[in-house]
Amino acid sequence: MLLHDGATMSAKKDALVNIGGFMATNEWDVFEEARNLVVVYEGLHTYGGLAGRDMEAIAVGINESLTDHHQHARVGQVEYLGHKLQSYGIPIVNPLEAMAFCRCKAFLPHLTQDEFPAQALAAEIFIDSGSVLWREVLFLQDEKPTRQITTPNLSW
Repeated sequence: MLLHDGATMSAKKDALVNIGGFMATNEWDVFEEARNLVVVYEGLHTYGGLAGRDMEAIAVGINESLTDHHQHARVGQVEYLGHKLQSYGIPIVNPLEAMAFCRCKAFLPHLTQDEFPAQALAAEIFIDSGSVLWREVLFLQDEKPTRQITTPNLSW
């Protein structure tokens, strides 16, 4: 981790298992805070509240997901989905990498960022189809007790 301050991995998406993941950081203070919080939300930091069978499934999943065959299939699926979305005029984040992200603010330009276009789109898709979507939330809560939400500049 010479070029980064931290990383996260979702075992559900990356190792194709039912539960789990990890967070890594080279900042000792961030590690200490996360280690203390994991007890509140997940369990002891040594296992994160996971059963032994889930830890074993993650280990197998990581090993299998690193094969060339799996990586080729995964990138191929993302490229297929991304190009299909673009063919329907759905704005996505480019370049396509390991995931395809819809540019929800561009897709729903009538919604402001503080109206949470990603959540609005996910909710409408759920109402229409019953499909539950994973989505990123890009906003920062103001540290003062004003209850004002500040959002990053999403020019992409």
